[in-house]
Amino acid sequence: MNKITLCIPTHCIKTERSGLYTGVQNIVPSAPSTRMIEYIIENFFYKTNLKLDDVFIHIGFDKRLGRSIDDLYHQNLNSLSSKYPNLKVLNSDSEIDDPIVTAPINFLNLIKSVETDIYVFWEHDWILNFDFDILKVIDEVRNNSKINYVRLNQFDNNNIRYDNLIEGDNKISSNIPLIKTFRWSNNPYICKTNTFKNWWKTFIYPTSNEGGFVEGPLNELFKFYIDKMGLEEALERFGCFVYGNWDDKALVSHLNGNSWF
Repeated sequence: MNKITLCIPTHCIKTERSGLYTGVQNIVPSAPSTRMIEYIIENFFYKTNLKLDDVFIHIGFDKRLGRSIDDLYHQNLNSLSSKYPNLKVLNSDSEIDDPIVTAPINFLNLIKSVETDIYVFWEHDWILNFDFDILKVIDEVRNNSKINYVRLNQFDNNNIRYDNLIEGDNKISSNIPLIKTFRWSNNPYICKTNTFKNWWKTFIYPTSNEGGFVEGPLNELFKFYIDKMGLEEALERFGCFVYGNWDDKALVSHLNGNSWF
């Protein structure tokens, strides 16, 4: 098969930008150990039908300069290449301690490094709940011109309010079950590389709107398209879906790296 790239963004300390703990530095308890990264990689290959030889693993590290825990974590991440020969670490070095600014930069650097036609995006604290035929989804995203992005849901497939799901027969694929969505999320997903590099990346900028980071600006873009051309046309242009049938159980779970140890 054609290889794909598994993109994993990570960090050591995140300064909270909203809610009760705004301004608080939230330290990832497992850092500078790579236990959590190794756990999610092992889960990924155990629960999917991808083989290590078919995957380039790119880890994007949102690194702060002059912080010892980041230097140690960087060293430990680099040492993973002895276990995973196709793994490489890409640093996004910064003295700015604001993830609204630095997280999108890390994300863009990570996707820029992708040379395969399909990438799988997997933040550093997500796992699969069930065995998953990801090859079938990759093949469909690769070969179906109407599909750009397929997200794996952390909720049951009926959460209209959060996931902005469109119930009904999508008539897009006869090979895999899909539900239309008009919301972008960095929860685990499969994506056409060129769609992101040639279109979506141009709208990434620092903003706290719509949750900020990468989701914020892309959801603003989605809303712009909906406002200008209507929901159905915007859905067709974006080609974004959630995997599964209506009422299917959550396929992935968030470990919450801020508390997992």
